[in-house]
Amino acid sequence: MAFHFRLQPVLGLRQSLEDRERLRLTLILSAINQLRLQCERLDQDVADAAQDLCKQLAAGMPAADVQLVRTGMVLSRRRKELLLQKMAAMTEQRHQQERAFRDAQRKRKTLERLRDLQLEAYKREQERREQQRLDDEFGLRRARSVEPSQPR
Repeated sequence: MAFHFRLQPVLGLRQSLEDRERLRLTLILSAINQLRLQCERLDQDVADAAQDLCKQLAAGMPAADVQLVRTGMVLSRRRKELLLQKMAAMTEQRHQQERAFRDAQRKRKTLERLRDLQLEAYKREQERREQQRLDDEFGLRRARSVEPSQPR
């Protein structure tokens, strides 16, 4: 009789749930990374615009153009603030998802430990039965060899 873990379908479900939570966590981490990259690009754009503004001011840029560049820089800063707010929300979401992932992982590991314990118990029982069979076989052989010969 081969080992059969009755909760194998549940273990498979737990593994699927853990995989799903891991995927969700990966997607959130990817979104946070994208937001971080967008913030870095905005910072670079603002720095480039400030540097260009300084050069153009030195060359005698009209006031209307200066105002236009400054307005663009202010809008970039506002976009960055919005991105930082989104990042904060996504970071909270990441914390929640990490908890969900750890919970799913813990539940799967609990079932795996149960399966491993049952497998070990099954192996011990199989070894005990095999030893009992060998002992019985040895006893029968010994009894046959010790029996006095019966006269015919």
